[in-house]
Amino acid sequence: MQEERKPLISLSASGADICQVTCGNPNKNTPSVIRTSRRADPSQPSHPAPAVPTRFPMAPLDVRSWPLKTTVLVEEGTTDSLPATYHYYKAAGKRVVGNPVEDTPAFLQRELSLGDLADMLRHLWFAGARRPAIPLHFHAAVGREITVVDRMDLHLLWTSDGKLLVKPIPRFLLHPVFCQSNLQCPKTPNDCTCRGLPADACGLIPRRVALGFLYTYACLISSENDFHIANEKRLLPRKEDDRLIQWADWKSLARELLQMYQRDPNVVHPRFQHAELRLSRINTIHCHGEP
Repeated sequence: MQEERKPLISLSASGADICQVTCGNPNKNTPSVIRTSRRADPSQPSHPAPAVPTRFPMAPLDVRSWPLKTTVLVEEGTTDSLPATYHYYKAAGKRVVGNPVEDTPAFLQRELSLGDLADMLRHLWFAGARRPAIPLHFHAAVGREITVVDRMDLHLLWTSDGKLLVKPIPRFLLHPVFCQSNLQCPKTPNDCTCRGLPADACGLIPRRVALGFLYTYACLISSENDFHIANEKRLLPRKEDDRLIQWADWKSLARELLQMYQRDPNVVHPRFQHAELRLSRINTIHCHGEP
């Protein structure tokens, strides 16, 4: 008999304690599903999304350079834009606190890791439609509580008790110079030297995750109302003197992200083609495993 698999992710009764649950550890109860409509996502519009206008084909973006040039923060040293410390788990399940400056590539691999979501890509249709992320103001309008979580694999997961988990933008992702130095592969995809390495060691994967993550923010923050909500929730980093990013600067970055995606959708990781995902269904996919 096949061993029963426990949920990948669960929330405590209070909804404040977010943890990853592996098959060998005791898990907390996953929130029960509350059906508010016949659609998987009650915030999804009932009408079909408009078709993307046909454009002349353009050459794919060069993976050896960072495609974003807009600067919304004052340029700093590459180490200043990194967090103070970061947490990760060793193979035995022991949690470790590391210094991101000591081994920046290892930090980026963990910070931009999608965890087990990377193995569920062909089943994500069950957890969320293939469409852009919904603006923040609309999530608020349908009663979702925007809950900050600092993990990439939990970004844009929503729960049946009305929470939308959102990862704030790390400061270093808004520094083009840092990203150019640390989030690119020196080879073209056909000549990528990472092919002989494990999948999580390839330099192209964190880059695609980072660009896909940033693209979701171009969709989440469309209007000034979205921009105010994002700043209220501290989803956007602030400048050194705690001043907010300017709305005009954000518009320039968002339009550059949109142009990047329209030119070459493959530049973003496939996970972010689905935007919001239903947590209970992600757990269902994980528990049943790969067919």
